[in-house]
Amino acid sequence: RKILFIFEELKLEKIDTQEALEKISLIPVIEIKEESLKTLLKNTLKMSAEGVAHRFKMGHLNRYLGGIDKGEIITIGGFTSQGKTSFAIQLAIDFIDVVEEKKVLYLSSEMTALEISRRLLSNLMPKNIMDFRKGRFDEGEREALDSIATVVGDHWNLNIKKVFDMEDIRKYIQKYNPEIVFMDYLQNLDRKKALTDYQKVTGNIKDLQGITLGREISTFVVSQLSRGNKNIIRKPRLSDLRDSGRIEECSPIVIFVYWEDR
Repeated sequence: RKILFIFEELKLEKIDTQEALEKISLIPVIEIKEESLKTLLKNTLKMSAEGVAHRFKMGHLNRYLGGIDKGEIITIGGFTSQGKTSFAIQLAIDFIDVVEEKKVLYLSSEMTALEISRRLLSNLMPKNIMDFRKGRFDEGEREALDSIATVVGDHWNLNIKKVFDMEDIRKYIQKYNPEIVFMDYLQNLDRKKALTDYQKVTGNIKDLQGITLGREISTFVVSQLSRGNKNIIRKPRLSDLRDSGRIEECSPIVIFVYWEDR
């Protein structure tokens, strides 16, 4: 009851965070369980004052989501060829651009590291991905690309890897010890003994959730959405995830990427 009263005072702005911490520290400890709870509450107050672990560079995302915390999974969902991967890569770039020391691991079950690298450079320069595939650059653009590649390679703590199953994911997370992980995309991951796609995706997202919580990392999962009539252009809905395993149960936040018209 004392703790609830302190939180109520804090909520009503009668006291500040430091005063709340001091009052909680004065509450007598009766047993170890209560001591653990008190420590948890104090740590929660401290972290609340600091905010979440990672902020987005895109201001409007921070206004809506506040950022992403350790142990959280955010799903990036979209229909085929709607910009999911480009958006995920841009987020990865933004996190490293804000803090160079931030360790980011980008895992892809669909594309090779070379293809992801092309998309990354395409995001950094006003060049279409097809320009990279066809080598359509003048001398000035090639020099600019070379400079960008040098800066990125020397200063960014970004690793890009191709994965096939959860064992690959565990291996690379163990090797690189990242703070932020991008998994692009979930439906392509293999899973032994899974009889259906639903079982495969459900098992993989639950395993990924366990890794995210256990290692206190922040994870973005790119997910393909299902829709009946492919000729109809519409906004995605959460129900579009239901055929893709229990993603919405493990991911408290879903960001939809889509074209309003094409």
